[in-house]
Amino acid sequence: MLPIPPISILIPPLTPTNPPPFSLLHDNSEKDYLPPGQDSHLVFQSTLCKTGLLTCWDLAWPEAFRALSIQDVDLIVVPSYWVADDITETGTAHDPDASGEKSWLDSLVITRAYENECVVAYVNCGGPKEKGFLGCSAVAAPFKGCVGRTKGEGEEGRVVEVDLDVLKVRVL
Repeated sequence: MLPIPPISILIPPLTPTNPPPFSLLHDNSEKDYLPPGQDSHLVFQSTLCKTGLLTCWDLAWPEAFRALSIQDVDLIVVPSYWVADDITETGTAHDPDASGEKSWLDSLVITRAYENECVVAYVNCGGPKEKGFLGCSAVAAPFKGCVGRTKGEGEEGRVVEVDLDVLKVRVL
């Protein structure tokens, strides 16, 4: 089990190093209200494991995960506010129920865990589906795939057990 203990470090404001490309296509661009991302990604040692932090759209970029992987992290946590209405009118026309977007998020979490031989905890916002919320929070580990996920779009808390011994077979 991987309980996340209280962390006594000051975490600076995090912004995506990789802003979403679609933000140029609509009026509420993240670039209008978020400062540029940090040059390096945050890594810290908890009482249980070495942990890295990414944010939101960084999930889509293997380079962001690789930057943490080469620092030998065991766990990468990705807090996010990824909602269905961010995909613009064109995206919504092709994926009206956001099922494609949800499948993509699910596959990214699993893929990043396998690629980087670490546990990935993707923590997305939840809320009413009619307001565009996707949910899709999930935890994945190499050799295990998805070991826990939220059930729908609404707010939900989950405890997910992860055996970190799966990481002892790392080959770098």
